[in-house]
Amino acid sequence: MTTTDLTPERLSAYLEHINDDHAEELLATIKALGGPEWAEGAEMTALGPEGFTALVWDGEQSARFEHRFAEPARDALHLREMLVALMSRPQPAHRPYPSFDADALEAIIRGRRSYGVQALKPDPVPRALIERCLDAARYAPNNGRTHPFRFVVITGPEAKQRLWAKVQEVFPKALPGYEPRWLESYRKLIFGAPVWIAIGMQPRRERPMPEWEELAAVSMAVQNLHLMAAAQGLGGLWASGPVATHPDLAAYFGWAEPPDRLLGLFYMGFAKRALAPRKYPSLESLVRWEED
Repeated sequence: MTTTDLTPERLSAYLEHINDDHAEELLATIKALGGPEWAEGAEMTALGPEGFTALVWDGEQSARFEHRFAEPARDALHLREMLVALMSRPQPAHRPYPSFDADALEAIIRGRRSYGVQALKPDPVPRALIERCLDAARYAPNNGRTHPFRFVVITGPEAKQRLWAKVQEVFPKALPGYEPRWLESYRKLIFGAPVWIAIGMQPRRERPMPEWEELAAVSMAVQNLHLMAAAQGLGGLWASGPVATHPDLAAYFGWAEPPDRLLGLFYMGFAKRALAPRKYPSLESLVRWEED
């Protein structure tokens, strides 16, 4: 092969593969090559026989990074070998955050509980606390950098009434033969929570990932949200079921077209009291070690 096989299509395919499947390695490589230490994300924007260009960023700033290879790539295979070698080089040891406390994190994970709405106070929750939970959610792992998780936050009384009107339409469709008292019980339960968060999944249309991976990404995002809520003294519950995931309700939130989905509602508020610890399966019952 020669440089003639380094077509724009092939270079574009290499670039997309790196951005979709090796974004973390790209970021680490850029830092090892002298890129900014503050960068939290990276995306290769151009790739050619002589080098590559990337965009790096954090929550407040971004910068352009360029790297030239020691020698131009002779052909597609040579370019691939250079990229693999470059991104496989030993990286600097990870530096833990100075204030990081693994024991505190473990306590939050162990203490996280699902609070029924009746266990929540009706007191309003400051928006800053809610936003911190949602900000934690957006850092969830997701294959291919699809970021499929979406959220709609409902806190105002009029917004809740509009949603409740839609729930009443959906109820007989989701639960044929339901009894009226079920609807009243449902109303009392959900209006007991000051914060409602609709959980949506909105996969990428172009070059989609398997649906189970997108579902896993949303689940991890909700776990991040729930852990941050627990760390701030908030209780929460991820409710699913035929009503909270009904397609008509999904359409209400703007997720009407498959593969978009509504995956439930997260009810959140200050807990009335700490719940008693739960008993979980032993580690030994869940893990098998193969060391020989």
